[in-house]
Amino acid sequence: MFGDIDVVFTNDAYGKKLAKLLNADWMPIDTKREMIPISATKIREDTAANWDYINKYAKRHFQKRVAVVGPESTGKSTLVKYLANAYKGSSYVTEYGRVLSEVRDNTLTEKDFEAIVLGQNTNQLSLVSR
Repeated sequence: MFGDIDVVFTNDAYGKKLAKLLNADWMPIDTKREMIPISATKIREDTAANWDYINKYAKRHFQKRVAVVGPESTGKSTLVKYLANAYKGSSYVTEYGRVLSEVRDNTLTEKDFEAIVLGQNTNQLSLVSR
């Protein structure tokens, strides 16, 4: 399944048994958790408090997304800024439709709404990849 494994690196004692089962050497790393003082158990117990220890690629599996919709000039942009500040580690993307509307002198066509959806999605994807 994994091919030949020569060495198993872990900071938990189970790594020794795993290495033996795989016929590999065991290399214990930071077993006292001095370099990185966290365990997966602690992260699972309080994800928010230990957010900074989670790999950026794994974070997206824990994140919630909120879409704020409504008519123009009702405070959506202000609201999302407040929400991002209220929730540690949160961020937001600006409203792409406002940008396009301003460029088009507030005259949008049905076709422009496709561009708004694509632009908004692109902004969201760029945020996730940071």
